[in-house]
Amino acid sequence: MHHDLAKLSYRQKEIVRLLAENWSVEAIARRLSLSNRTIRGHQQLTISLLELEDETALIELAKSVYL
Repeated sequence: MHHDLAKLSYRQKEIVRLLAENWSVEAIARRLSLSNRTIRGHQQLTISLLELEDETALIELAKSVYL
């Protein structure tokens, strides 16, 4: 597994950080003035870029990095 956060855009890192803080997709979308669909898209792209299995793995990684 490869978890190079440097691959991520500023926006993707911001979303990952908020996920680490237990923000919901809906709350993140409101805070960033984006749609839920856009947030979910960033989430899926981030999972793919970091070669993670799923959203749970992304959140675990996010918590280990940002908390």
